Amino acid sequence: MKKKNPPGDKPKVTRKEDPGYPVIRFRIEIDGDNWKVLKQMRIPKMTLPKQPALPDDKGMGHAGFWAELVDDKDKLLYRVFKKNPLTGSREVVGEKGSFSRNSMTGQPVILDLLVPELKGMSKLRFFSDTGTGAASDKKLKAAERPGAARVIKEISVKAS
Repeated sequence: MKKKNPPGDKPKVTRKEDPGYPVIRFRIEIDGDNWKVLKQMRIPKMTLPKQPALPDDKGMGHAGFWAELVDDKDKLLYRVFKKNPLTGSREVVGEKGSFSRNSMTGQPVILDLLVPELKGMSKLRFFSDTGTGAASDKKLKAAERPGAARVIKEISVKAS
């Protein structure tokens, strides 16, 4: 008779060890139209989660926020999906101890991004369906505003 695991005890699963690979962590400050790499740190061994492919959009465009690592010929090397750091709110304590939510749109934001260190990497290209929250968004035609994601920023990068 096969021995059962006690309740709450999961059977041990064995899998081949993943040796990891070099990864670069970019810390990026976003302040309106100004995007600046504050820090670039090489991590010798790490395994990043597999990122899903963009599905066929059938000409409608994709929604969301993501970054693409590309080479100098604009060939896609890696894509990572993130929660949009340019939108959202935060809880603020009022004078009398009450809480309220304040929009963070247009306020400086720090974005940490992990990408594999790949030969030929030259740019990080950011896509968003909500714009940047910066003054430059006001210049967009109504049809170019929220909806299909578009390139909102490119930053030149290189391996450590």
